[in-house]
Amino acid sequence: MFHRVSGASKVAFAACVERLREQRFSLFDVQVLTGHLSLLGCIEVPRDNYRERVRAALQRSARFA
Repeated sequence: MFHRVSGASKVAFAACVERLREQRFSLFDVQVLTGHLSLLGCIEVPRDNYRERVRAALQRSARFA
């Protein structure tokens, strides 16, 4: 990530999460958990649990409008 203002990526991430929640998304896969993402509330999910969450998420109606 890059930014012109310190902390801008945190604001952008929080806005993205809020938008996804508004649209009823239940997962946001960040691919690699970093210290920065941990500070923003991301957690590591075991593979089997992640697959269960994906299956459940696919049953829900969610659109990024």
